[in-house]
Amino acid sequence: MTVLLLKRSIRTEKIARRGQHITREYGVDSHELTRVSDIMVRDVDVLDAGASIAASIQASAGGRDHAYPVVDGMRRPVGMVFRADALRWKTEKSR
Repeated sequence: MTVLLLKRSIRTEKIARRGQHITREYGVDSHELTRVSDIMVRDVDVLDAGASIAASIQASAGGRDHAYPVVDGMRRPVGMVFRADALRWKTEKSR
């Protein structure tokens, strides 16, 4: 029997024995093997729903994120603020 008739070739069988199961020839999806806990951010910067616009602008200006969840007093999400929104509020306020 030749290698071409086998479901897996010698190469894909060797990779499969190492834990990388290949469904298509030589295509491994690295996200399939990645756990959310390995790449997620645990301490998320959030904005308080009761905060003023000025406080929200200040909090988002120095941050590294492009979007901030808005949470209520019990830390439940109630909305989302994008940094572009905060910058627009700043320019509108200065007019």
